[in-house]
Amino acid sequence: MLPFSALSLTVLFFGGLLIYLFKGHLNESAGKVAVAFSLLSVLLMIPPFYQVFTTGTPWAEYATWSGILDQFGLYMDGIAFPITFAIVFLGFLSVVYAVGYTEHTKNRPTFFANQLFFLMGMQWVTLATNTIEFFIAWEIMLVPSYFLLLFWGLPETRKRTAMKFWLYTQSGAVCIMVGLGFLYGLTGSFDLFTIQTVLSTLSVPLETLKLIFILLAAGFLVKMAVFPIHWWLPPVHAEAPTPISVLLSGAMIETGAYALVRFGTITLNAAASALAFWIAALGVVTIFYGGFMALAQVDIKRLLAYSSVSQMGYVLFALGVVTTSGTAGGLFHLINHAFSKGLLFMTAGAVIHQTGLRDITKMGGLK
Repeated sequence: MLPFSALSLTVLFFGGLLIYLFKGHLNESAGKVAVAFSLLSVLLMIPPFYQVFTTGTPWAEYATWSGILDQFGLYMDGIAFPITFAIVFLGFLSVVYAVGYTEHTKNRPTFFANQLFFLMGMQWVTLATNTIEFFIAWEIMLVPSYFLLLFWGLPETRKRTAMKFWLYTQSGAVCIMVGLGFLYGLTGSFDLFTIQTVLSTLSVPLETLKLIFILLAAGFLVKMAVFPIHWWLPPVHAEAPTPISVLLSGAMIETGAYALVRFGTITLNAAASALAFWIAALGVVTIFYGGFMALAQVDIKRLLAYSSVSQMGYVLFALGVVTTSGTAGGLFHLINHAFSKGLLFMTAGAVIHQTGLRDITKMGGLK
C-alpha cells in the first residue's frame, strides 16, 4: 500500500518550497504551479478517503523511529475524515480562487508558498498519530497564516491584527503543550492510541484528568474562537486576504473542534463527561453571542466572522453532550460549516472586488 497521505503532505511541502525558492522566475505562473501541486495533493488523498468512507476501515501509515518516538505516522478514521476532507477540498478551491484574487498582488509566489504550507499544517494536524507530531503540525499551521496576515492583510491594520492572532493562538499553544506534557508524564508515551490504552488501565484521580482536559481545551477553544476567547477572530477573518479568510473560517477553526474530540471526548472521556454541562453551556452562550454580534455588523466579512463564532457554538454544544450521536452531529456540522462558510467568504470577496465596498448597507441593487 502506497503512503498516499504522506505523499499528499510531501507534495504540499515541496510545492511551497519550490515556489518560494524560484519566486524570481515564477511571479506570473506561481498561481498555476500552486494549483497544480494542490490538485495533486487532492488526488493523492482520494484512496484514503475512499477506504474510510466506503468501508469504515481507518487508513494508517506508520514508520519506526529509533529515538524517543518508537513509532510515528499518519492515521485517518471516521473522526478525522470529515475535517480532513474539508481541508483538502476547500484548500484546493481557495488556491484556485487566489489565482485571480492575487492578480495584482505583490510577492505572489511568497503568498502561494505560504498558502501551501498552511494547508500542509492543517492537514497534518488531523492525521497526526502522536502528540509531538500533533504539536509540530499545530505550530506549522500558525506560522504561514501569521505571515499571510502580516504581509497581505489590510495595510492600515495588518500588523496589529497579525500580532493579536499570534498572541492568542500562541497562548493557547502553551496550554496545549503543558497538557500534552502531563499526558506524557502519566503514560510515558507520545502515541495517541497508547495514551488512551494506558489511561484506561490507570487509576488517575478525576481532578487530575479534569486539569489536563481544561489545559488542552483552553488551547483548542482559542482556535475555535469560542466566547469569551474569540476576540482575535473577527478582525483576523475580516481583514485577511479573502482566500485566507476562506481557510481560516472554513478549515482552521475546525481543527480546534477536531482536537477537542480527539483529546477530550475520546482520550479524556471521564473528564469530558464530568465537565459536560459547562462545555454545553459555553456552546449555548457562544451561539447566541456570535449570532447577535453578527446581526450588528455592517462589514460583510466581519459579519461572516461573527457567524463563524456562533456556528462553533453549535459544534461545542454537540460535543458537550459527550455521546456518540452528539460527536457525530458536531463533526457533521463541521463539514457543513466548512463548505458553506468557505463559499460565503469567496462570494463576499468577489463582491468586494467588484464594488470596492465592504459595507452591506451600501450594496443594494447589485447586478
